[in-house]
Amino acid sequence: MNGAIPWVFHRDGKRIGSFYKAWSRACLKAGLPVTVHCKHDAAGEVVRYKQSQKDRIKGDPVIRRIEAQSIPHDFRRTAVRILVRAGVPEAVAMKMTGHKTRSVFERYNIVSPQDLRDAAKKLNTVLGTVSGTNAPNMGTHPTENSANLLHFNDGPVAQQDRAAVS
Repeated sequence: MNGAIPWVFHRDGKRIGSFYKAWSRACLKAGLPVTVHCKHDAAGEVVRYKQSQKDRIKGDPVIRRIEAQSIPHDFRRTAVRILVRAGVPEAVAMKMTGHKTRSVFERYNIVSPQDLRDAAKKLNTVLGTVSGTNAPNMGTHPTENSANLLHFNDGPVAQQDRAAVS
């Protein structure tokens, strides 16, 4: 085959309209959550295989359609989260997941409430405080205890930076 192929998904240069049938079957085989729709006869009974074939066993229901509950981008998002939480540098994670811009990468790097709690605990460790308590000999500003940082819209880094320069 010569020349550029205009399709991202193709088989021998011919466009593949949708890969969701193959995707759904792969999810089923991998044990991921799927919804399986079986064929029914005119009486409403499930149609079953009459003899064993390649991947089919006699008596198994004939599958009409499989709907995967996960989509490929779910796994891309999961990969980004795992890479970032594992401490992989973002530039390396971006290369691995195919993100060209940091802004798009950040859309996949979803921050959870648990991430915020973990960050507050780490900050407490550095500041020498216990989560949920006020540090001794510190001012009354609510952001001086990292447990309170989560409740401010201004952001913890901005607060700490302002305190350092003032």
